[in-house]
Amino acid sequence: MMTYKGYVGVAEVDAEDRMLYGKVIGLKDVIGFEGSDFEELEGSFHRAVDGYLEFCAEDGVEPEKPYSGKILIRTDPELHREVVRAAAAADMSMNQWLEKTLRERIRGPVAAIRGLLKEGPSLTTALTEERRAEHARETEKS
Repeated sequence: MMTYKGYVGVAEVDAEDRMLYGKVIGLKDVIGFEGSDFEELEGSFHRAVDGYLEFCAEDGVEPEKPYSGKILIRTDPELHREVVRAAAAADMSMNQWLEKTLRERIRGPVAAIRGLLKEGPSLTTALTEERRAEHARETEKS
């Protein structure tokens, strides 16, 4: 994956053509790029994003933003209740708890604690919150 100006590009190899083909993900608009090696691919990615932004500016259209930071989900009421309880046990808002849990699932426990530290609590507070959440999970299992 590559990022540029907030846009994320992914690429795949076409062994037959000996080329790398990529696209920007997270948009309704389609932005593609290609290259015969990584440097060429990366340059093509940057030019594609810049071209998209220039095109939008020329047409007076607001470019799509890759991600808003909002995730809307539907879930069954019991899972919703469990999430609220786990967040309360960790002394966190539901959004804080979900963000920490998703970060931990994607990047691992250390990254989840780092994410909490960016928001200001001390390492001791972050570790205490993690222990509370773990305790809450174990209590709910029994």
